[in-house]
Amino acid sequence: MEPLSIALGIAKLTGFDRIIKDKVGDLFGDKTAEKINQVAQLVTGMKTPQEALQQISNDKAALERVKDKLLDQEHEIVMAAFTDVNSAREMYRNTENKQADVISSQVMKQNHWFLLVFLAIDAAGFMWIDQPAAAAAIGSVCGFCINSLVQERQQIIGFFFGSSLGSKLKDKFRPVGGA
Repeated sequence: MEPLSIALGIAKLTGFDRIIKDKVGDLFGDKTAEKINQVAQLVTGMKTPQEALQQISNDKAALERVKDKLLDQEHEIVMAAFTDVNSAREMYRNTENKQADVISSQVMKQNHWFLLVFLAIDAAGFMWIDQPAAAAAIGSVCGFCINSLVQERQQIIGFFFGSSLGSKLKDKFRPVGGA
């Protein structure tokens, strides 16, 4: 088995996969896998991640020890997951992604027209529909669509620009000797 699959198995057995998903989403890269595998090997005393996975699969006490150690090192593992995401951004920038660029460009150029249409339908529904239940239903559907379209734009902006420039430069301007 490859290290990523083993780490995912360890995370699922210990329930740590839910913690990572809550904090970072469904991101599970090489650095995250390496951290999880190291913890499992260290706690179980096994030489390979596969042996560690097998050990915690068969031994409840070892499973609990690995889970406790993963929770102790949660911050480092979550930071590794963020590093994996950053690596994905760098990999995207260093490869040719014409189709993804076309899709993201279309979303950014055409998405706002759909937002305006749903806003108009929502407003018209409340002004001209006499039945409150029907107007509320139309408003709910339009609100859902508007929210989805806004989130779609936010995800594209978040992927392409990642952290803001201020966040990237925070350490540069941090006062000496304190936060």
